[in-house]
Amino acid sequence: MILFVENYAYPINVLESQFPEHLITQIGNGSGCLNFVGYYTNLVNRQVALVVPKIYVEDDLFLGFVPVVELATDFQSIAGSLFAANRGLFDYFYQFSLLSFMSIREFRRRNPSTEITSRDHLSSIVSNIPLNQTSYLEISLSLIDFFHKNSDMVMFRQALLGSTDFARPNWAKVIRQSTPIIQTDGPVYVRSFNQRTIRTYEDELFEIYFNVLYRLSRQFMIRIQLPISFRPNLSSTFEYKAERKLRRIRGNYFNDALRKLHSLLEGYFRRTTLASTRVDKTEYLLCSNYNIVFEDMVDKLLSDPLRSYDELKKQPDGKIADHVVKHDSLFQPDDIYYVGDSKYYKSSTVYSSKAIYKQHTYAKNIIQYNVNLEIESSGSLPELRYRDPLTEGYNFTPNFFVEAFIPKSHVPSSDQALIFDTAALPRLNRHFENRLFDRDTLATLSFKLSFPFALRAYLSNDAKGRQRFRNSALQEIRKSVRQYLNDNFDFFRIRPHASVKIFVEKHFYLLTGKIYQTSEMRGEVILALAKDRRPDAARILELLTPEADLLAFSPL
Repeated sequence: MILFVENYAYPINVLESQFPEHLITQIGNGSGCLNFVGYYTNLVNRQVALVVPKIYVEDDLFLGFVPVVELATDFQSIAGSLFAANRGLFDYFYQFSLLSFMSIREFRRRNPSTEITSRDHLSSIVSNIPLNQTSYLEISLSLIDFFHKNSDMVMFRQALLGSTDFARPNWAKVIRQSTPIIQTDGPVYVRSFNQRTIRTYEDELFEIYFNVLYRLSRQFMIRIQLPISFRPNLSSTFEYKAERKLRRIRGNYFNDALRKLHSLLEGYFRRTTLASTRVDKTEYLLCSNYNIVFEDMVDKLLSDPLRSYDELKKQPDGKIADHVVKHDSLFQPDDIYYVGDSKYYKSSTVYSSKAIYKQHTYAKNIIQYNVNLEIESSGSLPELRYRDPLTEGYNFTPNFFVEAFIPKSHVPSSDQALIFDTAALPRLNRHFENRLFDRDTLATLSFKLSFPFALRAYLSNDAKGRQRFRNSALQEIRKSVRQYLNDNFDFFRIRPHASVKIFVEKHFYLLTGKIYQTSEMRGEVILALAKDRRPDAARILELLTPEADLLAFSPL
Protein backbone atom coordinates (compact mmCIF):
# COMPACT_ATOMS: atom_id res chain seq x y z
CA MET A 1 0.00 0.00 0.00
CA ILE A 2 1.12 3.56 -0.67
CA LEU A 3 -0.28 6.88 0.47
CA PHE A 4 -0.82 10.14 -1.39
CA VAL A 5 -2.34 13.43 -0.26
CA GLU A 6 -4.97 15.40 -2.15
CA ASN A 7 -3.71 18.57 -3.92
CA TYR A 8 -0.12 18.03 -2.77
CA ALA A 9 2.70 18.70 -5.26
CA TYR A 10 4.68 15.53 -6.08
CA PRO A 11 7.43 14.86 -8.62
CA ILE A 12 5.58 13.87 -11.76
CA ASN A 13 7.43 10.54 -12.06
CA VAL A 14 6.18 9.47 -8.61
CA LEU A 15 2.57 10.01 -9.70
CA GLU A 16 3.03 8.38 -13.11
CA SER A 17 4.34 5.19 -11.48
CA GLN A 18 0.91 4.58 -9.95
CA PHE A 19 -1.79 6.62 -11.74
CA PRO A 20 -2.83 6.98 -15.38
CA GLU A 21 -2.06 10.29 -17.05
CA HIS A 22 -5.65 11.56 -17.11
CA LEU A 23 -5.85 11.51 -13.29
CA ILE A 24 -2.74 13.67 -12.84
CA THR A 25 -2.88 17.47 -12.91
CA GLN A 26 0.29 19.06 -14.22
CA ILE A 27 1.40 22.09 -12.17
CA GLY A 28 4.75 22.81 -13.85
CA ASN A 29 8.42 22.44 -12.86
CA GLY A 30 8.22 18.68 -13.14
CA SER A 31 5.48 18.47 -10.53
CA GLY A 32 1.90 17.30 -10.48
CA CYS A 33 -0.94 16.73 -8.04
CA LEU A 34 -4.06 14.61 -7.55
CA ASN A 35 -7.22 16.71 -7.28
CA PHE A 36 -9.26 14.01 -5.59
CA VAL A 37 -9.56 11.80 -2.52
CA GLY A 38 -10.06 8.08 -2.92
CA TYR A 39 -8.75 4.66 -3.78
CA TYR A 40 -6.97 3.31 -6.84
CA THR A 41 -5.55 -0.19 -7.13
CA ASN A 42 -4.07 -2.54 -9.68
CA LEU A 43 -5.88 -5.85 -9.11
CA VAL A 44 -3.10 -7.85 -10.72
CA ASN A 45 -0.20 -6.83 -8.49
CA ARG A 46 -2.53 -5.73 -5.61
CA GLN A 47 -0.82 -2.34 -5.36
CA VAL A 48 -3.26 -0.25 -3.34
CA ALA A 49 -2.96 3.53 -3.48
CA LEU A 50 -4.96 5.72 -1.13
CA VAL A 51 -5.33 9.45 -1.69
CA VAL A 52 -6.22 11.02 1.67
CA PRO A 53 -7.73 14.46 2.44
CA LYS A 54 -5.42 17.46 2.45
CA ILE A 55 -6.50 18.37 5.98
CA TYR A 56 -4.08 15.75 7.34
CA VAL A 57 -1.10 17.80 6.15
CA GLU A 58 0.54 20.79 7.78
CA ASP A 59 3.99 22.15 6.89
CA ASP A 60 4.59 19.24 4.47
CA LEU A 61 4.11 16.71 7.29
CA PHE A 62 1.37 14.09 7.38
CA LEU A 63 -0.29 14.13 10.83
CA GLY A 64 2.59 16.31 11.97
CA PHE A 65 5.39 13.73 11.89
CA VAL A 66 5.86 12.02 8.48
CA PRO A 67 7.14 13.82 5.33
CA VAL A 68 4.36 13.59 2.76
CA VAL A 69 6.50 12.58 -0.24
CA GLU A 70 8.07 9.66 1.66
CA LEU A 71 4.64 8.08 2.13
CA ALA A 72 4.36 7.72 -1.62
CA THR A 73 7.89 6.40 -2.13
CA ASP A 74 8.81 4.48 1.02
CA PHE A 75 5.55 3.67 2.78
CA GLN A 76 6.44 0.20 4.00
CA SER A 77 9.65 1.18 5.82
CA ILE A 78 7.92 4.20 7.39
CA ALA A 79 4.99 2.08 8.55
CA GLY A 80 7.35 -0.59 9.91
CA SER A 81 9.44 1.95 11.84
CA LEU A 82 6.36 3.65 13.20
CA PHE A 83 4.89 0.33 14.31
CA ALA A 84 8.04 -0.50 16.22
CA ALA A 85 8.34 2.95 17.83
CA ASN A 86 4.74 3.79 18.73
CA ARG A 87 1.97 1.22 18.21
CA GLY A 88 -0.81 3.65 19.22
CA LEU A 89 0.35 6.28 16.75
CA PHE A 90 0.71 3.63 14.05
CA ASP A 91 -2.89 2.46 14.57
CA TYR A 92 -4.12 6.04 14.36
CA PHE A 93 -2.04 6.73 11.26
CA TYR A 94 -3.14 3.53 9.54
CA GLN A 95 -6.81 3.53 10.49
CA PHE A 96 -7.69 7.04 9.42
CA SER A 97 -5.92 6.67 6.12
CA LEU A 98 -8.35 3.83 5.32
CA LEU A 99 -11.42 5.56 6.77
CA SER A 100 -11.10 8.37 4.23
CA PHE A 101 -11.82 5.83 1.49
CA MET A 102 -14.64 4.27 3.49
CA SER A 103 -16.28 7.68 3.93
CA ILE A 104 -16.68 8.00 0.16
CA ARG A 105 -18.34 4.57 0.07
CA GLU A 106 -20.72 5.68 2.83
CA PHE A 107 -21.50 8.89 0.95
CA ARG A 108 -22.40 6.91 -2.18
CA ARG A 109 -24.63 4.66 -0.10
CA ARG A 110 -26.43 7.60 1.50
CA ASN A 111 -26.66 9.57 -1.74
CA PRO A 112 -26.87 7.16 -4.70
CA SER A 113 -27.29 10.02 -7.18
CA THR A 114 -24.67 12.15 -5.31
CA GLU A 115 -26.93 15.12 -6.01
CA ILE A 116 -27.08 16.77 -2.62
CA THR A 117 -26.25 20.35 -3.47
CA SER A 118 -26.33 20.85 -7.22
CA ARG A 119 -26.09 19.03 -10.51
CA ASP A 120 -22.38 19.89 -10.60
CA HIS A 121 -21.80 17.19 -7.99
CA LEU A 122 -23.16 14.41 -10.18
CA SER A 123 -19.67 14.04 -11.64
CA SER A 124 -17.83 14.59 -8.34
CA ILE A 125 -17.52 10.86 -7.63
CA VAL A 126 -16.31 8.41 -10.25
CA SER A 127 -15.85 4.68 -9.78
CA ASN A 128 -15.90 1.38 -11.62
CA ILE A 129 -16.99 -0.42 -8.43
CA PRO A 130 -20.77 -0.95 -8.48
CA LEU A 131 -22.67 0.28 -5.42
CA ASN A 132 -23.67 -3.24 -4.41
CA GLN A 133 -20.21 -4.74 -4.93
CA THR A 134 -17.44 -4.92 -2.35
CA SER A 135 -14.00 -3.69 -3.35
CA TYR A 136 -10.75 -5.61 -2.98
CA LEU A 137 -9.67 -3.22 -0.22
CA GLU A 138 -12.88 -3.71 1.77
CA ILE A 139 -12.66 -7.51 1.55
CA SER A 140 -9.03 -7.37 2.67
CA LEU A 141 -9.88 -5.15 5.63
CA SER A 142 -12.79 -7.43 6.56
CA LEU A 143 -10.48 -10.46 6.63
CA ILE A 144 -8.07 -8.58 8.90
CA ASP A 145 -10.96 -7.38 11.05
CA PHE A 146 -12.21 -10.98 11.39
CA PHE A 147 -8.82 -11.92 12.85
CA HIS A 148 -9.16 -9.26 15.59
CA LYS A 149 -12.87 -9.76 16.35
CA ASN A 150 -12.55 -13.55 16.62
CA SER A 151 -9.14 -13.71 18.25
CA ASP A 152 -10.06 -16.45 20.74
CA MET A 153 -11.33 -18.78 18.03
CA VAL A 154 -8.40 -18.00 15.72
CA MET A 155 -5.85 -18.62 18.49
CA PHE A 156 -7.51 -21.96 19.26
CA ARG A 157 -7.25 -22.97 15.60
CA GLN A 158 -3.62 -21.83 15.59
CA ALA A 159 -2.91 -24.17 18.50
CA LEU A 160 -4.64 -27.08 16.79
CA LEU A 161 -2.79 -26.57 13.54
CA GLY A 162 0.50 -26.26 15.38
CA SER A 163 -0.10 -29.39 17.43
CA THR A 164 -0.36 -31.55 14.30
CA ASP A 165 3.28 -30.82 13.50
CA PHE A 166 4.47 -31.97 16.92
CA ALA A 167 2.36 -35.08 17.45
CA ARG A 168 3.97 -38.24 18.92
CA PRO A 169 6.41 -39.94 16.52
CA ASN A 170 5.45 -42.90 14.33
CA TRP A 171 8.29 -45.13 15.64
CA ALA A 172 7.76 -47.96 13.17
CA LYS A 173 8.23 -45.54 10.28
CA VAL A 174 11.19 -43.82 11.99
CA ILE A 175 13.06 -47.12 12.55
CA ARG A 176 12.27 -48.42 9.07
CA GLN A 177 13.20 -45.31 7.08
CA SER A 178 16.01 -43.55 8.98
CA THR A 179 19.51 -44.45 10.17
CA PRO A 180 20.27 -43.80 13.86
CA ILE A 181 23.43 -42.33 15.39
CA ILE A 182 24.74 -44.76 18.01
CA GLN A 183 25.72 -43.10 21.31
CA THR A 184 26.64 -44.52 24.69
CA ASP A 185 23.11 -44.21 26.04
CA GLY A 186 21.45 -45.65 22.92
CA PRO A 187 20.52 -44.78 19.32
CA VAL A 188 19.48 -41.22 18.39
CA TYR A 189 17.19 -40.73 15.38
CA VAL A 190 17.77 -37.34 13.72
CA ARG A 191 14.83 -37.64 11.32
CA SER A 192 11.32 -38.01 12.75
CA PHE A 193 8.00 -39.03 11.22
CA ASN A 194 5.01 -37.69 13.17
CA GLN A 195 1.63 -39.33 13.41
CA ARG A 196 -0.49 -36.49 12.04
CA THR A 197 -4.07 -36.12 13.14
CA ILE A 198 -6.87 -36.32 10.61
CA ARG A 199 -7.34 -32.97 8.85
CA THR A 200 -10.83 -31.53 8.99
CA TYR A 201 -12.61 -29.06 6.74
CA GLU A 202 -11.92 -26.41 9.37
CA ASP A 203 -8.18 -27.16 9.17
CA GLU A 204 -8.28 -26.57 5.41
CA LEU A 205 -10.25 -23.36 5.81
CA PHE A 206 -7.84 -21.91 8.35
CA GLU A 207 -4.80 -23.01 6.35
CA ILE A 208 -6.13 -20.93 3.43
CA TYR A 209 -7.02 -18.07 5.79
CA PHE A 210 -3.57 -17.93 7.37
CA ASN A 211 -1.95 -17.84 3.93
CA VAL A 212 -4.20 -14.94 2.94
CA LEU A 213 -3.43 -13.14 6.23
CA TYR A 214 0.27 -13.59 5.54
CA ARG A 215 -0.11 -11.87 2.17
CA LEU A 216 -2.29 -9.07 3.57
CA SER A 217 0.03 -8.43 6.52
CA ARG A 218 2.91 -7.85 4.11
CA GLN A 219 0.81 -5.75 1.75
CA PHE A 220 -0.76 -3.47 4.38
CA MET A 221 2.10 -3.55 6.89
CA ILE A 222 -0.04 -4.99 9.69
CA ARG A 223 1.53 -7.13 12.40
CA ILE A 224 -0.46 -10.41 12.68
CA GLN A 225 0.73 -13.24 14.91
CA LEU A 226 0.49 -16.38 12.79
CA PRO A 227 1.19 -19.91 14.15
CA ILE A 228 4.85 -20.65 14.87
CA SER A 229 4.63 -23.76 12.72
CA PHE A 230 2.99 -21.90 9.84
CA ARG A 231 4.88 -22.04 6.54
CA PRO A 232 3.41 -19.79 3.85
CA ASN A 233 2.47 -21.35 0.55
CA LEU A 234 4.34 -19.20 -1.96
CA SER A 235 3.37 -21.29 -4.98
CA SER A 236 2.04 -19.42 -8.01
CA THR A 237 -0.87 -21.88 -8.10
CA PHE A 238 -1.94 -21.26 -4.51
CA GLU A 239 -4.86 -18.97 -5.33
CA TYR A 240 -6.22 -21.24 -8.05
CA LYS A 241 -6.08 -24.31 -5.79
CA ALA A 242 -7.39 -22.42 -2.75
CA GLU A 243 -10.44 -21.18 -4.68
CA ARG A 244 -11.21 -24.76 -5.85
CA LYS A 245 -10.81 -26.07 -2.30
CA LEU A 246 -13.20 -23.41 -0.95
CA ARG A 247 -15.82 -24.49 -3.47
CA ARG A 248 -15.34 -28.13 -2.46
CA ILE A 249 -15.75 -27.55 1.28
CA ARG A 250 -18.57 -25.03 0.96
CA GLY A 251 -21.57 -25.82 3.17
CA ASN A 252 -19.69 -27.93 5.73
CA TYR A 253 -19.79 -25.37 8.51
CA PHE A 254 -22.35 -25.01 11.26
CA ASN A 255 -20.62 -22.14 13.05
CA ASP A 256 -21.83 -18.69 11.87
CA ALA A 257 -18.37 -17.18 12.26
CA LEU A 258 -16.84 -19.84 10.00
CA ARG A 259 -19.57 -19.32 7.42
CA LYS A 260 -18.69 -15.63 7.39
CA LEU A 261 -14.97 -16.43 7.05
CA HIS A 262 -15.67 -18.78 4.14
CA SER A 263 -17.74 -16.09 2.43
CA LEU A 264 -14.99 -13.46 2.89
CA LEU A 265 -12.34 -15.79 1.48
CA GLU A 266 -14.53 -16.60 -1.52
CA GLY A 267 -14.96 -12.87 -2.14
CA TYR A 268 -11.21 -12.35 -1.87
CA PHE A 269 -10.40 -15.01 -4.47
CA ARG A 270 -13.29 -13.92 -6.67
CA ARG A 271 -11.60 -10.51 -6.98
CA THR A 272 -8.43 -12.32 -8.04
CA THR A 273 -10.26 -14.27 -10.77
CA LEU A 274 -12.01 -11.11 -11.90
CA ALA A 275 -8.70 -9.28 -12.21
CA SER A 276 -7.28 -11.97 -14.50
CA THR A 277 -10.25 -11.79 -16.89
CA ARG A 278 -11.06 -8.08 -16.98
CA VAL A 279 -9.73 -5.77 -19.64
CA ASP A 280 -9.60 -2.95 -17.09
CA LYS A 281 -7.54 -4.53 -14.32
CA THR A 282 -8.02 -1.67 -11.87
CA GLU A 283 -10.46 -0.61 -9.20
CA TYR A 284 -11.02 3.01 -8.37
CA LEU A 285 -13.32 5.19 -6.30
CA LEU A 286 -12.40 8.86 -6.58
CA CYS A 287 -14.06 12.00 -5.22
CA SER A 288 -12.99 15.27 -6.82
CA ASN A 289 -14.97 17.42 -4.36
CA TYR A 290 -14.38 15.90 -0.96
CA ASN A 291 -16.07 18.90 0.63
CA ILE A 292 -19.44 17.33 -0.27
CA VAL A 293 -18.49 14.23 1.73
CA PHE A 294 -17.48 16.35 4.73
CA GLU A 295 -20.74 18.27 4.38
CA ASP A 296 -22.65 14.99 4.55
CA MET A 297 -20.64 13.96 7.63
CA VAL A 298 -21.67 17.12 9.46
CA ASP A 299 -25.25 16.73 8.29
CA LYS A 300 -25.41 13.16 9.61
CA LEU A 301 -24.02 14.32 12.96
CA LEU A 302 -26.10 17.47 13.47
CA SER A 303 -29.33 17.06 11.54
CA ASP A 304 -32.50 15.52 12.89
CA PRO A 305 -32.63 11.97 11.40
CA LEU A 306 -36.44 12.14 11.34
CA ARG A 307 -36.62 15.31 9.25
CA SER A 308 -34.73 16.49 6.20
CA TYR A 309 -35.77 20.18 6.09
CA ASP A 310 -35.28 20.10 2.33
CA GLU A 311 -37.82 22.90 1.94
CA LEU A 312 -35.48 25.14 3.96
CA LYS A 313 -32.17 23.92 2.52
CA LYS A 314 -33.18 24.25 -1.15
CA GLN A 315 -34.04 27.92 -1.22
CA PRO A 316 -36.15 29.73 -3.85
CA ASP A 317 -33.23 31.85 -5.10
CA GLY A 318 -31.29 28.70 -6.02
CA LYS A 319 -29.00 28.75 -3.00
CA ILE A 320 -28.68 25.58 -0.94
CA ALA A 321 -27.86 25.71 2.76
CA ASP A 322 -25.66 22.93 4.14
CA HIS A 323 -27.31 22.42 7.53
CA VAL A 324 -30.63 23.47 9.03
CA VAL A 325 -31.45 22.23 12.53
CA LYS A 326 -34.35 23.03 14.85
CA HIS A 327 -33.32 23.66 18.46
CA ASP A 328 -33.96 25.88 21.48
CA SER A 329 -33.82 29.57 20.63
CA LEU A 330 -31.61 31.88 22.65
CA PHE A 331 -34.61 33.09 24.60
CA GLN A 332 -36.76 30.20 25.82
CA PRO A 333 -39.26 28.63 25.47
CA ASP A 334 -39.42 29.13 21.69
CA ASP A 335 -37.55 27.02 19.11
CA ILE A 336 -35.74 28.34 16.07
CA TYR A 337 -33.73 27.05 13.11
CA TYR A 338 -29.94 27.00 13.41
CA VAL A 339 -28.27 27.60 10.03
CA GLY A 340 -24.83 26.07 9.46
CA ASP A 341 -22.26 25.80 6.70
CA SER A 342 -19.46 23.20 6.74
CA LYS A 343 -16.01 24.17 5.53
CA TYR A 344 -13.45 21.62 4.41
CA TYR A 345 -10.32 23.77 4.54
CA LYS A 346 -6.68 23.43 5.36
CA SER A 347 -5.91 24.88 8.77
CA SER A 348 -4.20 27.90 7.18
CA THR A 349 -7.21 28.86 5.02
CA VAL A 350 -9.37 31.83 6.07
CA TYR A 351 -13.04 32.37 5.29
CA SER A 352 -13.67 34.48 2.22
CA SER A 353 -16.05 37.44 2.24
CA LYS A 354 -18.12 35.53 -0.34
CA ALA A 355 -18.60 32.59 2.06
CA ILE A 356 -19.66 34.95 4.86
CA TYR A 357 -22.10 36.81 2.61
CA LYS A 358 -23.63 33.54 1.38
CA GLN A 359 -24.10 32.32 4.93
CA HIS A 360 -25.95 35.50 5.88
CA THR A 361 -28.14 35.08 2.79
CA TYR A 362 -29.05 31.50 3.80
CA ALA A 363 -30.26 32.76 7.18
CA LYS A 364 -32.22 35.67 5.67
CA ASN A 365 -34.01 33.32 3.29
CA ILE A 366 -35.00 31.02 6.14
CA ILE A 367 -36.27 33.97 8.18
CA GLN A 368 -38.36 35.11 5.21
CA TYR A 369 -39.67 31.58 4.68
CA ASN A 370 -41.00 31.46 8.23
CA VAL A 371 -42.39 35.00 8.12
CA ASN A 372 -44.30 34.04 4.96
CA LEU A 373 -45.76 31.06 6.81
CA GLU A 374 -46.90 33.38 9.59
CA ILE A 375 -48.51 35.80 7.13
CA GLU A 376 -50.27 32.95 5.32
CA SER A 377 -51.37 31.12 8.48
CA SER A 378 -54.58 33.19 8.87
CA GLY A 379 -54.30 33.45 12.63
CA SER A 380 -53.03 29.95 13.40
CA LEU A 381 -49.59 29.82 15.05
CA PRO A 382 -46.68 28.70 12.82
CA GLU A 383 -44.31 25.96 13.98
CA LEU A 384 -41.60 28.39 15.08
CA ARG A 385 -41.77 31.94 16.43
CA TYR A 386 -39.59 34.20 14.30
CA ARG A 387 -41.29 37.56 14.71
CA ASP A 388 -43.14 39.02 17.68
CA PRO A 389 -46.29 40.83 16.50
CA LEU A 390 -46.33 43.29 19.44
CA THR A 391 -42.77 44.63 19.27
CA GLU A 392 -42.15 43.61 15.63
CA GLY A 393 -38.80 42.33 16.88
CA TYR A 394 -37.18 39.23 15.35
CA ASN A 395 -35.97 36.23 17.33
CA PHE A 396 -32.18 36.05 16.92
CA THR A 397 -31.15 33.31 14.41
CA PRO A 398 -27.99 31.29 15.31
CA ASN A 399 -25.69 31.21 12.30
CA PHE A 400 -22.42 29.25 12.22
CA PHE A 401 -19.52 27.74 10.27
CA VAL A 402 -18.17 24.24 11.00
CA GLU A 403 -14.56 23.67 9.97
CA ALA A 404 -12.66 20.37 10.13
CA PHE A 405 -9.52 20.13 12.24
CA ILE A 406 -7.05 17.46 13.38
CA PRO A 407 -6.75 17.38 17.21
CA LYS A 408 -3.45 16.84 18.99
CA SER A 409 -4.79 13.73 20.72
CA HIS A 410 -4.81 10.51 18.70
CA VAL A 411 -7.94 9.25 20.47
CA PRO A 412 -11.14 10.76 19.03
CA SER A 413 -13.33 12.01 21.88
CA SER A 414 -16.87 13.34 21.75
CA ASP A 415 -16.03 15.70 24.64
CA GLN A 416 -13.72 17.81 22.49
CA ALA A 417 -15.17 16.95 19.09
CA LEU A 418 -16.81 20.36 18.53
CA ILE A 419 -15.15 23.46 19.96
CA PHE A 420 -15.76 27.18 19.57
CA ASP A 421 -13.07 28.78 17.41
CA THR A 422 -11.86 31.60 19.63
CA ALA A 423 -9.33 32.71 17.01
CA ALA A 424 -12.03 33.49 14.42
CA LEU A 425 -13.99 36.65 15.25
CA PRO A 426 -17.77 36.44 14.76
CA ARG A 427 -18.87 37.99 11.44
CA LEU A 428 -21.55 40.57 12.17
CA ASN A 429 -24.00 41.69 9.48
CA ARG A 430 -26.48 44.53 10.13
CA HIS A 431 -28.40 47.37 8.48
CA PHE A 432 -28.73 49.55 11.60
CA GLU A 433 -26.54 50.10 14.66
CA ASN A 434 -27.73 48.88 18.03
CA ARG A 435 -30.64 46.73 16.80
CA LEU A 436 -30.15 43.16 17.91
CA PHE A 437 -33.75 42.12 17.18
CA ASP A 438 -33.74 43.40 13.61
CA ARG A 439 -34.16 40.82 10.83
CA ASP A 440 -30.94 41.97 9.15
CA THR A 441 -28.76 41.67 12.26
CA LEU A 442 -26.90 38.37 11.99
CA ALA A 443 -23.70 37.11 13.61
CA THR A 444 -21.89 34.07 12.20
CA LEU A 445 -19.73 32.18 14.69
CA SER A 446 -17.07 29.60 13.82
CA PHE A 447 -16.65 26.12 15.29
CA LYS A 448 -14.08 23.39 14.73
CA LEU A 449 -15.10 19.75 14.36
CA SER A 450 -12.61 16.94 14.97
CA PHE A 451 -12.17 15.28 11.58
CA PRO A 452 -11.15 11.85 13.00
CA PHE A 453 -14.18 11.87 15.31
CA ALA A 454 -16.47 12.88 12.44
CA LEU A 455 -15.07 10.07 10.26
CA ARG A 456 -15.68 7.41 12.90
CA ALA A 457 -19.15 8.68 13.75
CA TYR A 458 -20.06 8.88 10.04
CA LEU A 459 -19.20 5.21 9.51
CA SER A 460 -20.59 3.99 12.83
CA ASN A 461 -23.98 2.34 13.32
CA ASP A 462 -24.26 3.91 16.77
CA ALA A 463 -27.36 6.09 16.28
CA LYS A 464 -27.67 6.76 20.03
CA GLY A 465 -24.08 7.97 20.17
CA ARG A 466 -24.71 10.39 17.30
CA GLN A 467 -27.86 11.64 19.06
CA ARG A 468 -25.87 12.33 22.24
CA PHE A 469 -23.28 14.22 20.23
CA ARG A 470 -25.99 16.15 18.37
CA ASN A 471 -27.57 17.31 21.62
CA SER A 472 -24.26 18.35 23.18
CA ALA A 473 -23.06 20.06 19.98
CA LEU A 474 -26.21 22.14 19.61
CA GLN A 475 -26.00 23.11 23.27
CA GLU A 476 -22.38 24.16 22.70
CA ILE A 477 -23.38 26.30 19.71
CA ARG A 478 -26.27 27.84 21.65
CA LYS A 479 -24.03 28.57 24.67
CA SER A 480 -21.37 30.18 22.47
CA VAL A 481 -23.89 32.40 20.66
CA ARG A 482 -25.42 33.49 23.97
CA GLN A 483 -21.93 34.21 25.32
CA TYR A 484 -21.21 36.36 22.27
CA LEU A 485 -24.45 38.32 22.81
CA ASN A 486 -23.73 38.68 26.52
CA ASP A 487 -20.27 40.09 25.73
CA ASN A 488 -21.64 42.65 23.29
CA PHE A 489 -25.07 43.65 24.64
CA ASP A 490 -26.63 44.68 27.94
CA PHE A 491 -30.00 43.01 28.50
CA PHE A 492 -32.94 44.27 30.51
CA ARG A 493 -36.45 43.09 31.30
CA ILE A 494 -38.82 46.04 30.90
CA ARG A 495 -41.97 45.94 33.05
CA PRO A 496 -44.12 48.97 32.19
CA HIS A 497 -46.14 50.50 35.02
CA ALA A 498 -49.15 50.65 32.70
CA SER A 499 -50.14 48.54 29.65
CA VAL A 500 -47.19 46.97 27.84
CA LYS A 501 -49.00 47.49 24.52
CA ILE A 502 -49.41 51.24 25.15
CA PHE A 503 -45.80 51.47 26.31
CA VAL A 504 -44.47 49.78 23.15
CA GLU A 505 -46.62 51.91 20.84
CA LYS A 506 -45.53 55.12 22.58
CA HIS A 507 -41.78 54.36 22.30
CA PHE A 508 -41.89 52.29 19.11
CA TYR A 509 -39.56 54.56 17.10
CA LEU A 510 -37.07 54.71 19.95
CA LEU A 511 -37.11 50.94 20.62
CA THR A 512 -37.65 49.36 17.19
CA GLY A 513 -35.19 46.52 16.68
CA LYS A 514 -34.11 46.76 20.33
CA ILE A 515 -37.00 44.93 22.02
CA TYR A 516 -38.52 41.47 21.72
CA GLN A 517 -41.21 39.47 23.51
CA THR A 518 -41.14 35.66 23.77
CA SER A 519 -44.31 33.62 23.45
CA GLU A 520 -44.69 33.16 27.22
CA MET A 521 -44.04 36.75 28.28
CA ARG A 522 -46.93 38.72 29.76
CA GLY A 523 -46.61 42.39 30.73
CA GLU A 524 -42.89 42.68 29.90
CA VAL A 525 -40.42 42.72 27.00
CA ILE A 526 -36.67 42.15 26.55
CA LEU A 527 -34.47 45.16 25.78
CA ALA A 528 -30.96 44.72 24.26
CA LEU A 529 -28.52 47.67 24.07
CA ALA A 530 -25.10 47.44 22.43
CA LYS A 531 -22.23 47.90 24.86
CA ASP A 532 -20.27 49.88 22.30
CA ARG A 533 -23.11 52.44 22.23
CA ARG A 534 -23.23 53.15 25.96
CA PRO A 535 -24.01 56.92 25.59
CA ASP A 536 -27.09 56.10 23.47
CA ALA A 537 -28.05 53.38 25.94
CA ALA A 538 -27.85 55.80 28.88
CA ARG A 539 -30.20 58.22 27.14
CA ILE A 540 -32.72 55.44 26.35
CA LEU A 541 -32.66 54.14 29.92
CA GLU A 542 -33.13 57.64 31.28
CA LEU A 543 -36.25 58.14 29.11
CA LEU A 544 -37.79 54.79 30.05
CA THR A 545 -37.08 54.69 33.79
CA PRO A 546 -40.05 56.90 34.87
CA GLU A 547 -42.51 54.62 33.03
CA ALA A 548 -41.16 51.11 33.70
CA ASP A 549 -39.03 48.93 35.92
CA LEU A 550 -35.79 47.94 34.15
CA LEU A 551 -34.20 44.76 35.49
CA ALA A 552 -30.73 43.90 34.16
CA PHE A 553 -30.21 40.20 33.36
CA SER A 554 -27.86 37.89 31.49
CA PRO A 555 -29.09 35.55 28.73
CA LEU A 556 -26.56 32.89 29.80
